Amino acid sequence: MQFDTADVGIAVTTDAGLFVPVMRDIAGKGLGSVAMAARQIVTRAREGTLSQPDMQGGATTVSNAGMFDVTYMGSIINPGQSSILGVGSIRRVFRPDDDGQPVLCQEIGLMLSCDHRIFDGVAGLEFLNGIKGYLETPFKLLA
Repeated sequence: MQFDTADVGIAVTTDAGLFVPVMRDIAGKGLGSVAMAARQIVTRAREGTLSQPDMQGGATTVSNAGMFDVTYMGSIINPGQSSILGVGSIRRVFRPDDDGQPVLCQEIGLMLSCDHRIFDGVAGLEFLNGIKGYLETPFKLLA
């Protein structure tokens, strides 16, 4: 299955509960435009002004739990979507360098849940590696 547009849901917690509004057709937009669209739809969710179409569709969802001081989270895929990406907190940890010496690093936990009827595990791993590449070299997002 292939979607015609890149429609991505964002899990938003509000006083009225959790909502997943969908940003529409973000693939061709620049990073600034996507960030602005995300801010707008999150604000609308928190103000309670989302419409039913705002929460329908989407290929995947991003669920950020970093503010809750968790390393990983397993997220449940929204009906009709192919996957959901759970994002944990940034952690400072020591990892060995090439010489085996400890180096202080920053790590973030990402957990991708995929509906294997739509999205096989290898494609999911390639997707996660792509995200890892952008996080390690964010200037690629500006190109």
